[in-house]
Amino acid sequence: MQLIVDPDIEDLYIAYLMEKFASRGESFPIGTKVPADGAAESIVLMRTGGTRKTLVSDEPTLTVESRAATETRASWIARTAGALIRASDGLVLNGHQVYEVGNAGYLVNLPDPLTEGPRYTESFSIHLRSTVTTE
Repeated sequence: MQLIVDPDIEDLYIAYLMEKFASRGESFPIGTKVPADGAAESIVLMRTGGTRKTLVSDEPTLTVESRAATETRASWIARTAGALIRASDGLVLNGHQVYEVGNAGYLVNLPDPLTEGPRYTESFSIHLRSTVTTE
């Protein structure tokens, strides 16, 4: 029996963004949760929905939260992360072809409700190839 396994969109884009920011000399936590150590700058990626696009492809919604000490810096991190995600259109990430990247929700200034600190969020719809395996 063949199984169609969707990629872990969060893991794919955590690795991708970590590599791309590091190549620009930037280093801060990128993960699926706000850092427990209270890091001043971070990016949080969350799969927040999506649909099955075809039998062998997935189209998850990926929400990106960017935090920093100032609105200016949080906005820069968010806009750069968004540009990098859009630039992944057509790439192959860890063996998964990215067919199309679109916006599912445009960039908004949405301060963190717990800390009132600067936070920007943006959501993307990312169509990519699933993996076909044999059970």
